[in-house]
Parts: sequence; C-alpha cells; structure tokens
Amino acid sequence: MKPSSNYFVRTLACLLLCGASCISFAQETKKFDVSFVVFNTVSKKYLKQLDSVVLRNDLTGDEWIYDNMQTKDSIFKMEGIELSKYRIIPYQKGMIIPFVDFSACTFCRNKVNMIAYTSTTNKIFDRVFIGPHYDKGFDQLVKDFSAALTKDEIKTLNKTENKLKVKCFITADEKLSDIVFDQADLSEEIKRLIRKGFANTKAWKPAITNGKPYDDYISLSVAKIVD
Repeated sequence: MKPSSNYFVRTLACLLLCGASCISFAQETKKFDVSFVVFNTVSKKYLKQLDSVVLRNDLTGDEWIYDNMQTKDSIFKMEGIELSKYRIIPYQKGMIIPFVDFSACTFCRNKVNMIAYTSTTNKIFDRVFIGPHYDKGFDQLVKDFSAALTKDEIKTLNKTENKLKVKCFITADEKLSDIVFDQADLSEEIKRLIRKGFANTKAWKPAITNGKPYDDYISLSVAKIVD
C-alpha cells in the first residue's frame, strides 16, 4: 500500500531539517516489501482494518502516513521500504496498539507482529533493550576484520581522510546483512575493502528486546578497527 499525500509534506520537512545526513543515507537504494499483522486480544482475531499507520525512519527522521489500511487476509503490506530501521505506529478507534521497532534489510524478517488492546489496565510495557554486538569483543572483531585484508589494503584504509563510519545490520539469527556507509562520497575501492573485512566477521550477536532477538543495526568506526 502507498502512503497518503501527507508523505510529501513530511518528507520535504525532513529534507530541510536533516540536510546532509539524509542525503548521505540515501546512497542505499535497496527496497523491501514489509508486512505486519495486528492481533486483537479481545476477539482473538487479527485486525483487517486500521484507521492509519505512521511509519518513521529511525535513521533519517522521515515519516510516512498510510490512511485507512485494509486487508482481506489480515496481513497488512507496505511496499518499497528502504533499507533502514523503523518505528511503526498503528491507530484504530477504540484500540490501543503499542508501537514496534523493526529493521528492513536483505536478510531481515521484514515481518512485524503487533498486539491490539482495548485497555492497558494492569499491563506493564517495559522495553528492555540490548543492542547488537560482537560475541568475542572488539579486539576479536579487529582481528577477524584485519585477517581478511592484506597489509597494503589495511594501509589504504588507514590513509584515507574519511572517518569511515558504517552501520551494520545484524539479523535475529546472527547474520551480518547489509552495510550502510555514513559518507556518500567514499570510493568504490574503499567500500570494497570494508565489505571484504566485514565478510570475515562471523561472531555477531543480535539485539534483544523483551527477551527476544530481533533485527537491528550497530554503528561502528572502521577507522578504529584498522587503527
């Protein structure tokens, strides 16, 4: 389903406010179809209609509004969602639907499960969060990354004047998915070397929220890894 006309207003506002950070992230053109379901705890059935849904990009601040979403099979769909982390906030009259954070990436589930209540009395929403990390620590990450590169390739990364900051998307099943470069002007050779290094990192652990693993990203400085 496509967003409403409010999308254009929101996007323009974000471009004016976010400036270079939005443009930098826009280098990634991968897009995905994301689906979500909303379980009604009272009727014990999945909702087939929502008054509106707000989708907010965690990295750029962009916001889209989907009005009057409907589905026949209880699965709501959003098409052409760019590689990023998002917050989805559904609204339905008479229902309370807590927001959910999720990531859209190559190896991500790209599916979201949500719950609708008529009342939150006696319910506690405690969002305990642990971010993605490298299981054997930063020193091992440095060793694994560097082991994939030659001395000359490491020197090439060291010589660059760029800060070489990236966002690595780590899936709930411990896979390194996509790598997003914070700077849009990096050369293809530098990007290739960074990808080559990260391809040798195999000990990723996913983010944890409320005791369950989920898809998320970790921000890293490649300059510190090869320093």
